[in-house]
Amino acid sequence: MFNPKLVVGIDVSKSDLDFADFCKTDHKITKEGDTKNEIKKIEKLLKGYDPLTTLIVFEPTGSYSDKLLHSCEKMGFKFSLVSPRASNYYTKALGISTKTDAQAARTLALMGATQSLALYQPSSKENKERKRLMNHLCYLEKEKQALLNKIHAEEQLVKTSKTLLKSLNRRLKQTINPSCICGPQLFHPVLGLV
Repeated sequence: MFNPKLVVGIDVSKSDLDFADFCKTDHKITKEGDTKNEIKKIEKLLKGYDPLTTLIVFEPTGSYSDKLLHSCEKMGFKFSLVSPRASNYYTKALGISTKTDAQAARTLALMGATQSLALYQPSSKENKERKRLMNHLCYLEKEKQALLNKIHAEEQLVKTSKTLLKSLNRRLKQTINPSCICGPQLFHPVLGLV
């Protein structure tokens, strides 16, 4: 069983990471801050911690948290992924009504220090590859549907254009048909007007 001395709660957003350090020996938040959600900045932040005594806790937020997850794995950190629902319930149990990014980081650090959270178990390479392929397949299926929708719209536009062209052509023929203007006796089909 992993018993960390320090728990780092990290709130992940698109462009920033807010973090809070909870020291288990002092039973309090000892450091807070934020950094950019970029690989180099994340690795610089993590270099300030000892992977043997530190637990990282964050919510998986899809592509936004992938950089942090990858960096934690690469640098040998043990970490826990907390579902947003569990984090929300924990926040409410603490009596916190407004949740800022900094507050979310503090809550995640406290949650990691006081609760028995499951450590993240990395997927096998085969599972990662399968997941990557499935994501790519889903992307391709969405692209296919978007293209089919575009083709359908263009076909409808062409059908409408053909119908409109036929209608305009009939009106045009009626408008400039000399037999309508001069009468049938003055119009010869080969010679034109007689």
